[in-house]
Amino acid sequence: MPRSAEAHLRELQAAANYLIGKAEGLSLEEYRINQDLRFAVERNFIHIGEVMAQVRREFPAVAERFTDAPRIVDFRNFIIHRYWDVDQTAVFLTLTTKVLPLLQEVEAILKTLPDIA
Repeated sequence: MPRSAEAHLRELQAAANYLIGKAEGLSLEEYRINQDLRFAVERNFIHIGEVMAQVRREFPAVAERFTDAPRIVDFRNFIIHRYWDVDQTAVFLTLTTKVLPLLQEVEAILKTLPDIA
């Protein structure tokens, strides 16, 4: 059974909230030395990218509302397929600068979902 746009967006919201919680007060050095945290962060970025890929396929009108939908999917693909080249500083910067704006977009889109889904 196909999932609703809202279900996908709620998953994005949950993953973004998780990442924001993990990033609070976190330094780059703390991030670099904590392998469990790095793996959890990367896993959530992979999840976000996969959900966004599904939204793009199944709900293109919803996906168009996101500023960086293609880049989010590309980031997921890079982490999965080029894992040996993942730059931890770049992941940390993405974590600390891109996740909150993504969450804000998700929440704004959820408010207007009946109009666009």
